[in-house]
Amino acid sequence: MYQKLKICLLKDLFTVVKIMSVEFEGRRRIHPDDDEESIEAIIRLPRSLYEDIKAEAEIRGISTASFIRDALMKALKVPAEIDEEINDLLESCSFDEDNFEIEGAKGFLVNVSDSSLKGDVWTPKQLDKVAEKLVIGYHGYVFPPKLNDLIDRVAKAMKLNGQQKDYLARALLPS
Repeated sequence: MYQKLKICLLKDLFTVVKIMSVEFEGRRRIHPDDDEESIEAIIRLPRSLYEDIKAEAEIRGISTASFIRDALMKALKVPAEIDEEINDLLESCSFDEDNFEIEGAKGFLVNVSDSSLKGDVWTPKQLDKVAEKLVIGYHGYVFPPKLNDLIDRVAKAMKLNGQQKDYLARALLPS
């Protein structure tokens, strides 16, 4: 009887594995670079988050692991690419070194709102670059707004957190 039960369990396990492998057939799989060593990582997630990830991966036709790898790679976007994107954004608001448009159709507020550069991408170094340009733009106003109001509008457009906003304000406000 024990042998029969063992064979039955193995047969059921084989069926489950077979079903799982059929389920993933035909799905586009994302693999790390073949030249790079792979490691196995175990993470703990709330069940609800895992179910959301699994459902989204299924909609996209990829494995859950591929979906998580892709999300992590996007989250770790190379800082040099972000710096380049920020430099391009700042240049698009400058028609020469002595001018910087803050408002208007080609101004910083519109361009940063339309960009993907939001929140956590802004490091102190990058906020210093923005502050430098905002000072140039602020001096170009005929009727300048209150500096605190401008800081609030810029922080909102950039989706800065409180700490980032305070940093930007310190960089802009006279000591």
